[in-house]
Amino acid sequence: MREKILVALLALASITGCSDYKLSTVPVYEPNITATPEEHDFGALHSGYETGEVDVIVTNTGNDDLLIDDVYLMGPSDIAFSPTLPSIMEPGQQEIITITYTPETFQVDSARLYIFSNDPDTEVVEIPLLGQGDAPVIEITPDYHDFTTVFLGCDDEIEVSIGNVGNANLEVSDVEYFASIPVDFSLEDYEDAIGSLPWTIAPNDSINLTVGYTPLDLLDDDGLLIITADHGNDPTYKGTDHTREYIPILCYGKTVNPGADFGTRSSFADIGATIADLLGVESPEFGQSFSSQILTTISN
Repeated sequence: MREKILVALLALASITGCSDYKLSTVPVYEPNITATPEEHDFGALHSGYETGEVDVIVTNTGNDDLLIDDVYLMGPSDIAFSPTLPSIMEPGQQEIITITYTPETFQVDSARLYIFSNDPDTEVVEIPLLGQGDAPVIEITPDYHDFTTVFLGCDDEIEVSIGNVGNANLEVSDVEYFASIPVDFSLEDYEDAIGSLPWTIAPNDSINLTVGYTPLDLLDDDGLLIITADHGNDPTYKGTDHTREYIPILCYGKTVNPGADFGTRSSFADIGATIADLLGVESPEFGQSFSSQILTTISN
C-alpha cells in the first residue's frame, strides 16, 4: 500500500514539474466610495450674519466605474449643499460637495447627507451634520389682556413683560404706544423706571412695562403697543455704527389681528406712518402705513 502511494506522488510530481501551466488569480473589478469628513459640526454661528461651510470630498478608490444613484440631504432648509455628484465617477475620480449652514434665529439643527451608489460594500454613505444659531428671541407676556369691567373713577393696571428667550443679547431700540380717544390707557414713564432706550436684555432675562387703564367714559376702549428691537450689529465689522437695517416689529393689543404678517417693510419709517394713520393725523413725508394689517377694528 505504501509503495502505491509513493508511486502516485512521484507521478504527480513528474507531471507538475514538466507542465507549462501556472496558477494565476482572476482580478475583481468593483468601485469603492470614500467620503471625508465622515461627520461635521458647524458649531455656534451668529444667526443672520454668519454662514458655516464644509467641503465633503467624494472619491472612487476602486478599479471600476462608480455609479451615483442619488444624493440628497435630509434636514432643515438652513442646511444646503451644491453641486450634486455626476452620475458616473471613474476610478480615481474625486468630486467635492460643499455644504453650507446659515441659521436664521436661535436654533439647534441637525441633518444628514446621503449618497447612494453601486459600491457593493457601502451602498449608502451617511454623513451626520450638526449646527447651532446664536440669536436673541423676543417674547411678550401676556400676548393679550382684557381689563373687562372697570368702573368710572377707578383704575387698573397690568405688567407687560418683554423677555429674551434666545441665547444672545436683545436690544430694544424703541417702544411705540397707541390708544383710542379719549385716551383711557396709559404707559408708565418707562425711561424713568428702566432707563433710556435702547435697552439690552440678556438671555433668559426680561423687563416689565406697566400699562394702566382708567376709564373716562362708558365706551369700549382699545390700545396698541408697537415694539421694535435691534438684533445687534454685524460682529465682523469694526466700530459700533448700525450695519443691519432689518428689525422686527411686534404689535400688541386687544384688537390686533392674530397672526398678522406685515411682510418685509421698505422702511423703518413705516412704523411712524402707521401711528399717524391710527391717530388720524397728517402722514409723515416717508413711510407707508400698515394699520389695516394690524387691527381687526379701530375705535375712534
